[in-house]
Amino acid sequence: AEYGEMKTSLLLFLCFIFVVNSLITEEKEGLEAFLNSIINLPKDWKIETIDDACSWEGIDCNDDEHIVSISLDDKALSGTLPSEISNFQWLRKLDLSMNNLTGTIPPSLSQLFDLYQLSLGQNNIEGTIPYQIGHREMSIDELSLYDNKLIGQIPASFGNLTHLAKLLLYNNVNLTGCVPLGLSRIPLTNCDLSNTNLSCCNNKVSCYTTATEFCWVTPTDRKISIIILVLFLVILAIVISVAAIIRKFRRRKTVYNTIIDESSRQRLSEKQENAFPL
Repeated sequence: AEYGEMKTSLLLFLCFIFVVNSLITEEKEGLEAFLNSIINLPKDWKIETIDDACSWEGIDCNDDEHIVSISLDDKALSGTLPSEISNFQWLRKLDLSMNNLTGTIPPSLSQLFDLYQLSLGQNNIEGTIPYQIGHREMSIDELSLYDNKLIGQIPASFGNLTHLAKLLLYNNVNLTGCVPLGLSRIPLTNCDLSNTNLSCCNNKVSCYTTATEFCWVTPTDRKISIIILVLFLVILAIVISVAAIIRKFRRRKTVYNTIIDESSRQRLSEKQENAFPL
């Protein structure tokens, strides 16, 4: 029995090691794809030291040596983002802003469910914004794609990004269409769509845009809305109070009239009795 338990434990341990090694292998493949797709990476990014990637410039790892952050902003990088970016399953932050990257945004980014910051602003990235990024399970808090050459519309699926607080798409002049209504349900704190051809289409979205129609709900607008709501509640309270007073007055008047009528009938009866004594 003990031998069987030891055998089972050993088998489970070997399976665990296999899974961990497979995951680490996937991350290594992702780094290799980076090395093949992106030019001007830091000098310590070398295939020979890939086993020590956690010490590379711009990379942070967790205690289990899984990559959780890649920050290479303003490094004069060029090239394209590889689809193998999805191999970094523990990645929480990807910042490649202020470089010279080209190509398109890989839809495979939608497989990084722990990713909370995606910063690709100020590059030369083309194409549409992948609708897959609006996956319901994504945890994106900050999405910065400003100063690129993006085209098309904001995917309607962005309404699923309930954690989204910062959305920067400005200076993408070929972005067109309506801002998705779903964004109005998200408490955006910083949203800039200026210098695009996006329109709010009467959707009340908390975004700054150069569109001619009003759609940016400013703090002043919120204050005005709150003041109007307070005034409405005050007026409603006054109306209810006045109505209650009127009802109370009417009840008292009814009681008073009843008493008066009863008193009048009693006096009339007394007069009749005095006029015609038995």
